[in-house]
Amino acid sequence: MKLEECIKTRRSIRKYKPTKISHEDFQDIIALTLFSPSWKNSQIVRFTLIEDDNIKNKIAETCMSESHHNQSIVHNAPNIIVMSYITGKSGFNSDGSFSTSKEDRWQMFDSGIAASTLCLAAHDKGFGTVIMGLFDDNKVAEIINLPKNQQIAALIPIGLPDITPTCPPRNTSESIITYL
Repeated sequence: MKLEECIKTRRSIRKYKPTKISHEDFQDIIALTLFSPSWKNSQIVRFTLIEDDNIKNKIAETCMSESHHNQSIVHNAPNIIVMSYITGKSGFNSDGSFSTSKEDRWQMFDSGIAASTLCLAAHDKGFGTVIMGLFDDNKVAEIINLPKNQQIAALIPIGLPDITPTCPPRNTSESIITYL
């Protein structure tokens, strides 16, 4: 698939076929995601693929109680990616001080770039994804035994799409550009 087509046709997928992603396909997607830019090439993003239905359902039931819609997406998805990042590196100087006024927000910036790359790489291989942020980070971290030096950036359900959503309206480039 050409890059322009991949960007224009990728959609958030919230309904999946039951087929789980293979380790080979997941590794191929992550191999492309590794090329995402990051602060001073810090490469802080990490990925945990949830394959076990018991763990996946525990995350849905105990970490997403405020959103029944998100619970159903996670229950339906064959796999969930827990995207985390190593804290204290992106946006920091070697002495631990912040490099810019953005302080530690570079961590989420780097995570967002990686999430976008992951979703496009998955789409290119025929998989659907949706980036989720409404969940209890601490409970998910406890369930998956996340290392103490990491924080969770997002949950990303992944699987073969069982729907083909249409593209929602987009702004025009003229409406969002300012020239000075």
